[in-house]
Amino acid sequence: LLLILIGYILGGMKSIKENNGELVFSNFLANCALPCFIFYNIYTSFDSSEALYSLIKSLPVPFLLICVMLAIGAAGAKIFKIDPKRRGAFTDANAFANTSFIGFPIITTLLGAHTLSTGMLYYIANTLLFFTLGTWLLSKDTGKSEKIFTKAGIKKVFSPMLIGLIIGVIVRLINLPMPDFVMKSLSYFTSVCPCMGMIFAGLLIRKSKIVKEYFFPEMLLLLFLRYLISPIVIGAVLCLLQIETETKAVYYILALLPSITQMSIMSDIIGSDSTFCALWLTVSSIFGVEFIPITVFLAERVFNFI
Repeated sequence: LLLILIGYILGGMKSIKENNGELVFSNFLANCALPCFIFYNIYTSFDSSEALYSLIKSLPVPFLLICVMLAIGAAGAKIFKIDPKRRGAFTDANAFANTSFIGFPIITTLLGAHTLSTGMLYYIANTLLFFTLGTWLLSKDTGKSEKIFTKAGIKKVFSPMLIGLIIGVIVRLINLPMPDFVMKSLSYFTSVCPCMGMIFAGLLIRKSKIVKEYFFPEMLLLLFLRYLISPIVIGAVLCLLQIETETKAVYYILALLPSITQMSIMSDIIGSDSTFCALWLTVSSIFGVEFIPITVFLAERVFNFI
């Protein structure tokens, strides 16, 4: 929240407003920082190709959970007749969580450092789905209704972020050693990327004069779907799956965290409603962090995951 506030203050500076400062942030994050951030996280989170491969076999579970969250968001957008100009953003907002910046510290603190590899699996599914299906949904908000399996659609899907993910997986699977100076340089992006994403959201809020447009009904509906309906549905789905109880706890906590930071960045690049995404990022950061103790209570006392 402090970082978002800093971005909001920076957005009022003359040098930022006159020189398209938010565009510099956007291009740097999308084309440089985020691809390096994703690659570094994939490469450093697994000790060997065997460790990565053994977990990849379990990818259908987090894919299923995120698709359920997408279905809840899409159903809510249709039933409550959300503006088509931000229907894709609305659906994404319900489904994709901030697994790295907020999620990893939470699960390692609550459940132990050994759960990071399981959390990384959810991160892979979350990132892969967001930069494919999620960005496609954002592109539909522009009214172009671009299909995925066209030359232009594939070009949009294979963004620098997704390429960073794919390269990270391939490099780790073939056990290609990376020079220390390369990993050291990439680590700088890892530390700067999450905070710059939050600052960028603050810039968008300031640029759009969001105090004049609250999107109040949509915010209430999203809070209802994500923090009342989704916890029940996701908990029920996990109860039906034949996986380890601790794994269920990791997935449950990660699925209900605040919204993914990259959504405000990609919506601005694609031309979706970036103002709506930036506001939801702020709202979910406030409410989502406060909701974490409730999530843990539900996981422990209601669903018996912990």
